[in-house]
Amino acid sequence: MVRRLRWAAAVVAATLALAGLPATASAAAASGTAPDARSVTFTDQQVLELTRDGTRRGASGLGVHHTDADRVTARNAAVAYAACDGCRAVSLSFQVVLADGRPTDVDAQNLAVAVNDHCRRCETLAVAYQVVVASPGRTRLTEVGRVGLQYVELRLGGLARSGRPLPEIRREADRLMRIVQDIVTEELDARPVIRERERWDRD
Repeated sequence: MVRRLRWAAAVVAATLALAGLPATASAAAASGTAPDARSVTFTDQQVLELTRDGTRRGASGLGVHHTDADRVTARNAAVAYAACDGCRAVSLSFQVVLADGRPTDVDAQNLAVAVNDHCRRCETLAVAYQVVVASPGRTRLTEVGRVGLQYVELRLGGLARSGRPLPEIRREADRLMRIVQDIVTEELDARPVIRERERWDRD
């Protein structure tokens, strides 16, 4: 078991390092940092690491960020890792970044990883969606738009923990992201580009 734990930690750390994300053993995190007044980094990650037999867990999040910085870095990751028997890990991470003033540099990174490590009768699913909108003017969501995104976040949490078959979860995650896309389109009069990453692993 100690070997499994060390291996799990190494895989998670290496995966997040590829995306420039801070490594955590098992976490759901969102952050925004501003090294100076004209640069900002937004990080959202949903990480599940299961090592106890029979564990079934889901993690989810919808991060919404707004900035007028010149240099914008957006990082989003969903990681589902299982090193046990009869386990199920579902990780769903959505990120929306709204950048005002036509930033000079936008670095967007989106990652999804699902791994079964010698895991029998296991299922892992990781889905990461990222929307970054850069506008020459001001981007502001109305109260209606914010409530709509809160609804999506609530549904996303229920979906990750639902126990539904993985293909159904995948299809519903797609539907929820289309709702996010429609909200952003209607609120900002801009059709956002969606970055999508998905990984499955079954045994």
